[in-house]
Amino acid sequence: MYAHVRNHCILAAHALGIEAIDTVYVNFKDSAGLKTACEESRYDGFTRRFAVHPDQVPVINQAFSPSPNELALAHRIVAAFAAGAGAVSIDGKMYDMPHLKAAQRLIQAAPAR
Repeated sequence: MYAHVRNHCILAAHALGIEAIDTVYVNFKDSAGLKTACEESRYDGFTRRFAVHPDQVPVINQAFSPSPNELALAHRIVAAFAAGAGAVSIDGKMYDMPHLKAAQRLIQAAPAR
């Protein structure tokens, strides 16, 4: 039941254009477990996670921040769409409008470097 409600939360947040924020990871002394849970949350579509303890904040921030490779690909996707195409090919993979929107969100949400 929890998984069903969780999925609806993600879908509703994305449909409304708002952040999908995952619930707390209660074992605040288990940084490795928190990291894994955050990576799974991000993969599922959550954009952030609540912290129950200040020590969790760096782990959460790291897990939800794009890697340099992810950010570089996002910039390539946005640049490829600059010509106004409806779909583009990068490194043998096809990207369309949902990918463009995701790339733009990723760039916008990335911390300034």
